[in-house]
Amino acid sequence: MFKERMYWKLGVTVSMLTATCLIAKPPVFASDDVKTVYPVVETTPAHNIGDNADDTCVWVNPDDEEDSLIIGDDKHGGLITWNLDGTENQYLDAKSYLNNLDIRYNFKLGNQLVALVGAVDESDKCLSFYKVNSVTREVAKVGDIALNKEKPYGGCMYKSPKTGKIYFFVNWKDGTVQQWEINGDNGTIKGNLARTFNVGSQVEGCVADDELGSFYIGEENVGLWKYGAEPSDGDKRTSVDNVNASAGGHLTADVEGVTLYYGDHKDKGYIICSSQGNNTFQVYDRKSNKFLGAFTVGATNTIDETTETDGCDVSNVDFGGHFSNGMFICHDHSNDGTEFSNHKVVPWKSIAKALKLNEKSDYDPTKGTNKAPKMEDIKDTSVKANHTLSLNIKTSDPDNHDLDHYVLNLPKGAVFNEKTKQFSWTPNANQIGSHKVKFVVTDGYEIDDESVEIKVTK
Repeated sequence: MFKERMYWKLGVTVSMLTATCLIAKPPVFASDDVKTVYPVVETTPAHNIGDNADDTCVWVNPDDEEDSLIIGDDKHGGLITWNLDGTENQYLDAKSYLNNLDIRYNFKLGNQLVALVGAVDESDKCLSFYKVNSVTREVAKVGDIALNKEKPYGGCMYKSPKTGKIYFFVNWKDGTVQQWEINGDNGTIKGNLARTFNVGSQVEGCVADDELGSFYIGEENVGLWKYGAEPSDGDKRTSVDNVNASAGGHLTADVEGVTLYYGDHKDKGYIICSSQGNNTFQVYDRKSNKFLGAFTVGATNTIDETTETDGCDVSNVDFGGHFSNGMFICHDHSNDGTEFSNHKVVPWKSIAKALKLNEKSDYDPTKGTNKAPKMEDIKDTSVKANHTLSLNIKTSDPDNHDLDHYVLNLPKGAVFNEKTKQFSWTPNANQIGSHKVKFVVTDGYEIDDESVEIKVTK
């Protein structure tokens, strides 16, 4: 990973400056026709100074995809969530050094199925896990898995198409990779070491294919490797690409972030890899791993170009607006030339058009056997001032999962009893008028809701 930055004093000569720039930015291989695509959104920077915005994943809102979240790490602080317009939604102070992160859906935590975010915690030598609340859109920590080796570095998650089990691949700078099975059946996070192998030298970025059972990892000064993702797959591997131009390689060290665009069929989709050394991204066919082209993320009138990318992520989900065909998110080590880093967001359609790739996919990353809870209809009603209105909220779940209930826009003085699911309110004369109240039930991820108009009369 490039950590060094260059500063030039005003007295430096032009020739020195030019030479320094050439060293800092290796040329793109002449054989590669690199396309330029442009971001339409950038996130607010990480809170801490330095190259601290590193990796991201996307949480898909089950109720409204346009209200989804970009989740990223602030290496020297914690987790940040951003709205899709790049504004900050939440900062979770982890008081630890977090690195790569990933997300999987339908993880059984106690008697609920949740969207589980896993992150590598370098300073506390563990894997840290969080769940996303579908109602509040807030992230909360749910547990850790202690590791048996100091200073973990990169990682990614995997859901086996054979067993449905969820795993976390964690790696170290010496090339070690461990695959941990994650279990939350009793309501707490537990881990079991299922596999260990060594890639050879420094690694970090990786991604796993939940349909084809493949695991891709970047060896920073060598290239991109493909392994089997099942615990029994051992250390057998194939080379996808390398940094040796004379041998036909398309990558430039350091090889960093790796992500996967899921097509609407197992035979379709793309692997995308970050060449940090020349600020480009290489694209490969998901099934054959054939090199398909490269792109760079350029500057617009309002957003600066992307340089020295570590982590990147891509999603095919229809998020509406610019992102109706999905989005590509990449880390930028220096936002507007400052000492703060952030992420740039590019419409997938722009990349697909530039490289003649498939523009749309119906793949659903949240799909599972879970059925949404149900809330019985609640009719609009009225109540006289200084009289009491009581509503009994009736909910059920076809999978018998534990349910959580919320009331949004709760009027002043109103009370909702989570245990009895009873809403009670005695409005006063100053509250005469119309009030909109929203009742929500969730099984951990899926939700159902009812909006009610309550008229307070004299």
